[in-house]
Parts: sequence; C-alpha cells; structure tokens
Amino acid sequence: MKYYHVSAAMPEKEYGELFGFGKNSPGQQAQRYNKLLAKGLADLGNETVVLSVPPLTRGVRFLRKTKLPDESENGLNYRFFEVLNVPVLKNIFAYFQGKKIVKKLVSENGAENIRISCDLLSLSASLGVLAAARKAGVKTAGIVTDLPAFLSGRPSSRLYGKMFSKAAGMCGGIVAVTQQAAQKLLSDSGNSGKPFTVIEGIASLDDVSGDVKPPENLDFSGKTVLYAGGLEPEYGLLTLIEAFKEAAVPGSRLIVFGAGTLSKEIEKIAEIDPSVVYGGVVSNSQVRAAEKKVSLLVNPRPSGEFTAYSFPSKNIEYMSSGTPVLAYMLPGIPSEYRNFMMVPEAEDARSLAKTLRDALTAPGDILRKKGEAAALFVKSEKSPAKQASKLVGLFDRM
Repeated sequence: MKYYHVSAAMPEKEYGELFGFGKNSPGQQAQRYNKLLAKGLADLGNETVVLSVPPLTRGVRFLRKTKLPDESENGLNYRFFEVLNVPVLKNIFAYFQGKKIVKKLVSENGAENIRISCDLLSLSASLGVLAAARKAGVKTAGIVTDLPAFLSGRPSSRLYGKMFSKAAGMCGGIVAVTQQAAQKLLSDSGNSGKPFTVIEGIASLDDVSGDVKPPENLDFSGKTVLYAGGLEPEYGLLTLIEAFKEAAVPGSRLIVFGAGTLSKEIEKIAEIDPSVVYGGVVSNSQVRAAEKKVSLLVNPRPSGEFTAYSFPSKNIEYMSSGTPVLAYMLPGIPSEYRNFMMVPEAEDARSLAKTLRDALTAPGDILRKKGEAAALFVKSEKSPAKQASKLVGLFDRM
C-alpha cells in the first residue's frame, strides 16, 4: 500500500530558504505535526510520500508560478505542488493541481493501492485532491489540527468555514487532535456517523543532530526557564513573565523564542529587565537544541473557549527533550499527561509563580527524573509509528 500525505510540510532546508524564520513565516508546529505523521507511516513500513503544498504568505520569496524539485529528508520523500503566487488565483490553481496529481497517482498505481490523507488547513489543494479521489474510489482521511472557528484563536471567514466543512464531508474519515474537535466538526457538517480517530500529537524519536546548536548569543546555563511559541496575548505569555518576576528565584532567567503581536512588547521588557531574554525567531532544530539545555520548559497557555478543540503540541515537543515541563491541564489534554507535567493549582500568576519557584528550587535529581519520565512516556506511547498506526486503522474501518 502506498500512502500520500497532502500538507504544507516541507524539508527544513527548503522551508528556511523559501520563507526564512521571521515573523511572517508559516507556523512551524503544523510543519512538525504533519512531518511526524508522515514519518510514522513510513516507519510502519509503508511507502510514503509527502505531497507538499508550500504555504503562500507575505514572507514568500518567489513570485508567480513555482515548482520546487522533489526532495527527501529523514527518510521521507517530498513531491511539491506547483504553486501560483497570485491572490485568489492561487486557490483555484491549487485546487486543479490537486485533481491533476490524484488522477496521475490513480493511473500509475490503481485506486485500490493508494491511501491519501489531507491536512484540511491546506484547503484549496485538499478540495481538489478529495474531489478527484472520491470520483476514483480512493480512500481518504482528513487531518484536522484546528477548527476554522478557532483557528489560532481567531475566527476564520464564513466562506472558509463552509468550504472546510465540505472538505471534511468528502473524506472517508477524520483525524483530529481531540475527541471534542472531531465530534464538533462531524456534527456541524452533518457527518456524525463518519469514523474518526484522535492523534493529539506526535513525539520525535530523533535527537537533534550534533551539528545543530542553540543560538550562540544566548546563555543557557544556570536556572533557566524557556518558552518557545507564538507571542500572542491568548497564549499566556504576559502572565508567565509576571509570574516569573514574582517567583524571584535568584540567578534565574527566562528566555523567550517566537514571534507575534507581543514581539515588540517582549523586546521592551527584555531591555529593561536583564533576567528576561528575547531570543527572536530561529529554526525548530535550534529551538529543540535549546530545550535540552535549560532547567525548565513552560507552556503558559490557559483554558479558553477553543482549548477543548485543540491540543498544545508544544507540550509533546517539550516532553521529548527530557527537560521538565510546566503547563496547565487544558480541556483537550488527556488525563494521562498530568503525571508527567508540573501543573499549577490555578491558572493565575500567583499559582504559576509558586510552581515556578518550587521547580527552580527543587533538587536537581528530582527535576531530572521528572523530565526523564516524561520523555520515556511520549517516546513509547506517542511515537510516530504508534500514532500513525491509528491513521492506518482508520483507513481499515472505512
């Protein structure tokens, strides 16, 4: 059986050359999830190809029509959609590219010998792929990492939501990051009986290669707390900074990586307070290298209207590093994770400060064992192969 995964996932080299790692670059968490899901399919012994749809944003460095050459990374093969960087027309172009690619795959392999999964956030391409696949009788699954109504915490347009629901209805089954998200999407689109599975996140089994170093201009020694992610108010970053200052652990530092609407505010805070360091935007590999160097990793994202429908994939990346993790138990997080994180009693600055203080003043061996247990948990229970096996099982139920 051959598996084809349609998404915006790209090899890191091509991603960096095309988009850089600036504030307008596409989100790296979605890149990570899709790459690891495809890697899991390959690790199970399946011939797997990523059909990559380069995400067109304001940060792209090409104009008009572009087709990148086939590439490979970490044992995964990538074939790229041809893209047209023209407003509105780019969506129509992606739709017909999707149809064209599926027709060719069916001609080469036969509909019964291929399976196609689509990240529905690559919506135009997915609609074309799903239309052609349904006509040919190819089994398909839709990957849902965010619901349109809560996309990155901001509602999308009504038209986008309707087209997203249409794409979900065209799929033979749905993969979502929480059970609540799958049930809501299928219910809202009138497909409540459709099969689904939950893959909340995926742990990378690969350590950062020896030639990848954290940013050399930053000091990761001592009692260092790290946050890496979007710099948006709803992610709780300002509460984290307030709590870190209230904890007032001597010799401690807070390093922040990422970009967003709070970037300039974080820069100003760092200029005034030397214990807060803004590291800017760097590659995911450099972030993961830094995660292994610090004392504590924090995800201060609080509960909200949309948190039952999303899973903070950053938590799994953090836990994979072997460094202790402090985070809230959000509604979309399975209860099994509680044993492997430091969880504040309440979602406020005072409780967060207390947990920060307790963590940074705890004996080193206790922190180390906490981090090691979390890494063992996600690498054994949330590995690419184990999580991707749920997608294979979903196809078998269609």
